[in-house]
Amino acid sequence: MKKKPLHKRILGHTWDETLVIAVMILAALGILILIANYATTTGQAYASVVPSEGGLVKLLNSAEVLQGSGKMKCSSSLGCGKLGKTCILAKLNGQIRNCEEKIEGNYYCVCASPERIS
Repeated sequence: MKKKPLHKRILGHTWDETLVIAVMILAALGILILIANYATTTGQAYASVVPSEGGLVKLLNSAEVLQGSGKMKCSSSLGCGKLGKTCILAKLNGQIRNCEEKIEGNYYCVCASPERIS
């Protein structure tokens, strides 16, 4: 008596091997899509090269300074976000701070337009 195969063969592979191949192809396509998205997102980075002196001067000339006293997060919508600009420097009581920090006291926020520095 001749035994029947347990799995049906499609294109020379059993059905479970075909599914594994399909999953591997889909995973490879997914990875390629992720890499393509990363490349298009970071391809126009603001400071991808060392900026020129002219680019820095232009950036600093277009900057605005917010100053006051109390609580502030310079990168928030109450700080530079209100001006439609990006925080590039925060200063609290004479010390340079991170723009993301919540600061309390006499503060200065230097806000500049988010443009590419060339």
